[in-house]
Amino acid sequence: MKKLSLLLALVILGFSVCCAEAGTSFSLRSGVEFGDTKEEVFAKETTLEGRGEYTLNPFVDDNAYLFRGKIAGYSNAKCIFYFNETDQLVSMNYSFADECSSRDRTNDIYKALYQSLTRKYGNSIGNTGNQVELITGPAFDRMGFYVFIMTDGDPRNCIDYDEWIVDVDNDHVKIDLVSYYWRDSQYDYHYSVDLSYHFYTEAEYQDAINKKHAEREEVDNDL
Repeated sequence: MKKLSLLLALVILGFSVCCAEAGTSFSLRSGVEFGDTKEEVFAKETTLEGRGEYTLNPFVDDNAYLFRGKIAGYSNAKCIFYFNETDQLVSMNYSFADECSSRDRTNDIYKALYQSLTRKYGNSIGNTGNQVELITGPAFDRMGFYVFIMTDGDPRNCIDYDEWIVDVDNDHVKIDLVSYYWRDSQYDYHYSVDLSYHFYTEAEYQDAINKKHAEREEVDNDL
């Protein structure tokens, strides 16, 4: 397993999508693009069923909508679209939890998605070379919620993790792929693979990097 201890430290703090001024030519599914309004997303996404409001944490308004259907060849998949305060699309997350019937099945799904992302975007960046590994999207937030908030989780519950940063014009798209498991109150195991895309303007991206550097320096200066 890749080094994840720093990533897990902040995951429970939540993930905000309220600040991005989205607008880029990066294409998602069904012609959907970052910056699209809710109405535009709903009009374009005709391959999946749904449009119901979605929230991961009942105490947080995600301004998100859940669709279900066949994604990447998997029939029981979910797609969640996240919007900012002006109802522009800033994040998208795929969940394949309903397809993950065992750890082996989970590993197979992860491998297939990883290979596809590598063909499309090149090799993953190995947790950003120890520079921006805490800049994560909804996929990692979902893992943190189920593993650390809903259950007494452990960092080892994260099976695997890879990430990509795609530069588009003067902006950036952060891609996170994560597989994980948790146990419910009946000690039954549940597995999932999540894949998310999050849009950053150049200013937001640099601000996120600077904040992570500052957090590290504060720790390093005390040791």
